[in-house]
Amino acid sequence: MQISNPKPLATAKFTTVLTAAATIAALGFLTACDRNGLLFPHDEEELIAQSQPEETIQWYQTPPIDVEESKPAFAGEDIRDLVTHWKSAQNRGDYGAFAALYAESFQGLDDPAIHPDVLERTEWLNERKKAFDQSRVVALDELDIIVTEEAAVVYLAIEEWSDDRRTERMIEWVLVDEGEGLEILFEEVLDVATYEVDTVGDAPTPDAMTQVISEYVDGRQRHFLVLDASAKPEWLDDSVEFLNYSAAKATAIEKNIPERFSAWHGRRVELFDGDGEQCDARVTGLYGLARVVPHFGQVTAWRGHPTAEGPLQEPAQDREIGAQLWELSTQKSLVAEVETIDGDRCETKEDPAWARPTDSEASPLRPVQLSDTEKDAVWQAFQHLDRYEAIQQRFVEFHDHPVGDADEKEIPLWTKYRDAAHPSRQIRAFRGDKSDRTYVVATASAGGGCGGFDAAMWELFEIRGGGDNPQTIRMGGSTIEMHPRALVDVDSTGAPIIVGADHRWGTSNLLIERVGAVHRVVDEIEVDFYDCGC
Repeated sequence: MQISNPKPLATAKFTTVLTAAATIAALGFLTACDRNGLLFPHDEEELIAQSQPEETIQWYQTPPIDVEESKPAFAGEDIRDLVTHWKSAQNRGDYGAFAALYAESFQGLDDPAIHPDVLERTEWLNERKKAFDQSRVVALDELDIIVTEEAAVVYLAIEEWSDDRRTERMIEWVLVDEGEGLEILFEEVLDVATYEVDTVGDAPTPDAMTQVISEYVDGRQRHFLVLDASAKPEWLDDSVEFLNYSAAKATAIEKNIPERFSAWHGRRVELFDGDGEQCDARVTGLYGLARVVPHFGQVTAWRGHPTAEGPLQEPAQDREIGAQLWELSTQKSLVAEVETIDGDRCETKEDPAWARPTDSEASPLRPVQLSDTEKDAVWQAFQHLDRYEAIQQRFVEFHDHPVGDADEKEIPLWTKYRDAAHPSRQIRAFRGDKSDRTYVVATASAGGGCGGFDAAMWELFEIRGGGDNPQTIRMGGSTIEMHPRALVDVDSTGAPIIVGADHRWGTSNLLIERVGAVHRVVDEIEVDFYDCGC
């Protein structure tokens, strides 16, 4: 979904906020580092155009912002933290954590077809609480932020999946900080659309498979099975152990965690890499795992190396570094650490991507080579997707002259863009042992996200038939740079699970399952990025 024409805000105060924010954006004040890796899909000219209201509509009373009293601090990482907690609270069904993100003086405007009037905080949350009784998945599609010294205005494009329905929403937030951290002061549903989709059978049980995260500790790889992407604070002990300069762990309190997780302790499992090669292991303990990419200056200080601020210092103690890493991380995952049975490490071609209990029937899909005809069919289908064409149009508008190879001057392609990062186009195909179906993941990216053109997308296809006219069936994707680590057949229904990674601004681990009719990210383990990639 593209944020194409946000409805003008109603009051002069908000008009002033947006106009000032657009001026800041036009001056190039919001650099890639200031944005802390957040996705800004619009260039500055488009942002300014969207921020100029065509008229003033006095049909509701927006909440006032008292700058002197609230003293907001609108750092990019704080806003990203709020968005992460908001999404995570809904996906794990934690209504208390969700409600705590809304300010006491909150007001909201819902879908006017349902609630035409302004709702106060209690009414708003009562409506939202109904959704927590349903099985659903909330995924962030796009995010825009406009920041001034007075306020932060956030536009979110989200998708909600529940049973046989997919709902697309575009919402607007106004954020404040009244001394307890950022809170949502105002929310409006700008646009909403609901679609019926095909139903799918029972989702795989948590025991069927789990993705694996590996970290170097003391010169060797240690492997962790992800049991829950977002661990609750009461599940974990206060003591934190340093693993390396980007990871720390805390012991889980097994009596406080659900039985389905504590049952993993001592369990025998099989670890698989992307090629389907495996090794045997056993769970030795349950932990909370925090991962971040610290600023290089922070790592320099921890190591005790000289900095611009001073000479050589004593290196920080591991306990101190671990505590700081834990504090920097906005998402702690519940994991099961394993020890391999046949030696200190898995003798596989690459790090394990996923694991299954020995009694699970989940099986790996193995990489296969496509013919040139099949590759061409995939790229043709990929380039005719609405998302691809929208990015191409944005790229053409970004440049007023052709860009690309000498023989492509007349038709510049965004996948040929050469700027801060090398463009990437990748096709990976997989086929299972239990089926002759071939699944293909296509990924494309361009730009470096440092103030120039920047875009990425992926899509999952199924190839049916052979010969000179293979048929490609689209199965779902999004606008992130997703690279598949492995595909897993859990129940032979023709809906493989993808274990993937998003390599932009640090690596986020993704678990992608079929929701409704297409595949969507259902679990994301974000690595907080505090360095500057530019």
